[in-house]
Amino acid sequence: MSNPSNIYAEKVFSEHPIALWSLDESVDYVSLISEAERTLLPLVNTVPLSTPWDIVSASTEEKSGQPFQGSIAQKIKSLTDDENLIDTIAFFTNPTAPIQLSSLDQEQDTFSISFYLKPLHQFTSSVEIGYLLASQTDFSDAVVGLKQTFSNSVFNEWSMYSATFDIPETNKTYAVPYIAITYINQTKAGGAYIPSEYAYVLNGVAIGQSIEQFSAKSLGVAPTSLESAEQNLFGATGYVAANQYGLGSGNAKYLISGKKLLAKNTSIPMAYGSSNITRVIPNPTSEKPSLVLPGNGMLHYSGRYNAYTFETWLRIDSRSYQSRKILGPVGNTNGLYVDGPFLRLQIGGSTGSHFVGEWYRPMLVDIRIALDTATLLINGEQVIEISFNTQDMILETDAPDYWGFYAYSDVPALEIDCPAIYPYVVPSIVAKRRFGYGQAVESPDGVNKSFGATTAFIDYSVADYTNNYHYPDMGRWSQGISENMMKLRILHKHL
Repeated sequence: MSNPSNIYAEKVFSEHPIALWSLDESVDYVSLISEAERTLLPLVNTVPLSTPWDIVSASTEEKSGQPFQGSIAQKIKSLTDDENLIDTIAFFTNPTAPIQLSSLDQEQDTFSISFYLKPLHQFTSSVEIGYLLASQTDFSDAVVGLKQTFSNSVFNEWSMYSATFDIPETNKTYAVPYIAITYINQTKAGGAYIPSEYAYVLNGVAIGQSIEQFSAKSLGVAPTSLESAEQNLFGATGYVAANQYGLGSGNAKYLISGKKLLAKNTSIPMAYGSSNITRVIPNPTSEKPSLVLPGNGMLHYSGRYNAYTFETWLRIDSRSYQSRKILGPVGNTNGLYVDGPFLRLQIGGSTGSHFVGEWYRPMLVDIRIALDTATLLINGEQVIEISFNTQDMILETDAPDYWGFYAYSDVPALEIDCPAIYPYVVPSIVAKRRFGYGQAVESPDGVNKSFGATTAFIDYSVADYTNNYHYPDMGRWSQGISENMMKLRILHKHL
């Protein structure tokens, strides 16, 4: 769900957007198991010296501090017969729904298994994580695949174990993850202290792809299937919902292709006060979006004559030398494009461009639509204005009303934060103020009221300066003397 304490979202939400998506959900990887499938089952005849065991109720004290409070915590108790010096408790994870190898995303190359373990005695020797390969669902033809072993010296504390494996090249159909715990049997070893039981508490079993960064704090997400019409429209198989900020019901959708999230939340936010940043990667289906949200009539037949502003924080990783749509209505060519070193706005067959030069800097982008006019603001500065005929725009009456974010092989990632749609043309001065909000810069209104002052903003769009021109990246230092620096030197002489 959206985070109600998002500081930036709180501020801009007070300025009456139709919809605002703070994108604060925990959307990081697709879980290959459900909560019900985290229940353990015995693993027999596959690991040497496997000891009988049972699941018993864990006390509140034994489960205390479990990392995932909302997930099952299972106490595993050995039923050892005291005849072996070294005993091994081995069990399946995900026994009722083994991993179908053909369903894994081959581009991600690997899959991982992780969990938290709390030994209730001090004689654990090692913990082994591995998987079996089988073609039959009853695992009658199972063979041991790869495994990783970890030493253990922790007692009565939670520890995380994680192993990553390459997707195996095999003619088997399924992979079945397992865990095996080896301990020293003190009864057989003649130990001075013999525990009443050899037991462990297990919590937070996670299985998925590209989970290493997240599995310590997240169990992944379970996708919802798209209807067939939306699958064709978006080029995806499922989605995870992103709630509107506030009480709105129009959810955005993080799209999923197979087992691959096309948009995930990660890293440090762009807007001060947000929880994270949303990273969009290319959809395997060409020219299809990776994150979609309701358009609320903007550049749609239902809102043809209305005024709108689409606003979002945006950071673009572009290496493209051709025109690529990165943001706009799904199903038509209107929207914002990258085109070499330029941003290009295309509305109703008209187009305008703005030189950016150096990509991958955070920008507050506002696409403003009014009657017969469209403008683009970057960080509150108007950089593009185009005219078009609103009445003659081709907008299909039954077209879906979605806006999407797009990435490509030569635009491999977009990072976005707090997209919103407003039912009015956002003034430049308001966009500048929001740009300040996003940098944790407080509004000067408080100071103004104290001293009876008014705010003065420098309008760089008419300042006759060289936009985004960096020395010596784009020009020689000697050019700077004639364009800017000589004036600074003269100014210093008079100070």
